[in-house]
Amino acid sequence: MSTAPSAWTPSDWVCAGFPLVHPGEEIVTMDALVAALQAWVDTATEEDTTAICAVLHVAHRFKIYQGADGRWPDTLNLRTGWPVGEGRTLAPLALLLRLNDLLNSAEFDDVCALAETAGDFASTIERGK
Repeated sequence: MSTAPSAWTPSDWVCAGFPLVHPGEEIVTMDALVAALQAWVDTATEEDTTAICAVLHVAHRFKIYQGADGRWPDTLNLRTGWPVGEGRTLAPLALLLRLNDLLNSAEFDDVCALAETAGDFASTIERGK
């Protein structure tokens, strides 16, 4: 059975249903958020795909945060949904590519293609363990 993150954002937050990387802190870096989601995907089994379903919820939300430059905000306020600062990142790309692979899907192909046009990512993106 999947072990869920210890805390989730409340339903009245803009980013409801996201894992709280550091309970009690509403501001999170995308790197930390993606790392937590990757770790939870690692717990999924054929018998229990709960982790995949919850991660898909967040991954779909990532789509709306992607900018025209193919990048996502580096830091996000989960309560308000607003980016914090001007930093941009490609951190979600590895997770989205991994989900496509795991699900034998093209669901995130457009998002990944836009991110890949940014051109400053490693030639091989690690798709997880």
